Amino acid sequence: MVTTSIAVKDYLDLCERAGMFFEYVEGQVYWKNANEHPIEDELLAKLLNTDIELDTKFLGEMPTLAHRRLVSNLHGIIFPLLKKTSFEIFNQDTHIWTGIEEHYRIPDLVITDKEQSKYLENRFLTNPIVLIEVLSPSTQKIDKDDKVEEYLSIENLTDYLLVSQDKVQVWHYKRNKEDSWTYKIIKNKEEKIDLESIKLKVSVKEIYEGVL
Repeated sequence: MVTTSIAVKDYLDLCERAGMFFEYVEGQVYWKNANEHPIEDELLAKLLNTDIELDTKFLGEMPTLAHRRLVSNLHGIIFPLLKKTSFEIFNQDTHIWTGIEEHYRIPDLVITDKEQSKYLENRFLTNPIVLIEVLSPSTQKIDKDDKVEEYLSIENLTDYLLVSQDKVQVWHYKRNKEDSWTYKIIKNKEEKIDLESIKLKVSVKEIYEGVL
């Protein structure tokens, strides 16, 4: 399927009008929560038409209740633990540039060093420390394939978490001292995820509270 390519500026204008519902890869626009295929030309033209007032029918697939709870739980666990540190966490509203030309993503959660944060054009965070994605049926292929390759190429990134919403399962990609990556799959609620770079451990049981 071939779709129209648009400029980064048009993509940013669209995000400002409609909210953080879109990602951008090599000129193609994707729904944040349904990103297997780019948005088709006819709908994209409507989205880009400033004479049309956008409403919820244009917002694509919305996150499930489980997805929202997992993101909320993760933010609620991590936010207070970072209060007296140089790190901060952002919730679903931070564009990042992966370091690959024209690849702009919006992870579910981003942790960065507020004293060292760098932005491209004052918009795109270029040096996140930890990225977290909650998997959805329509996004898990991208999250587990394309985004792994993109995210792990970010120079400052130390951890990438993929959190299943259907079962207790977390993929933890971790950069080691040799600057290579290892990963483990965590399925036990009693385990804790060790985010060594930001000096905290996250309880798997607390992540899934109210979900599974």
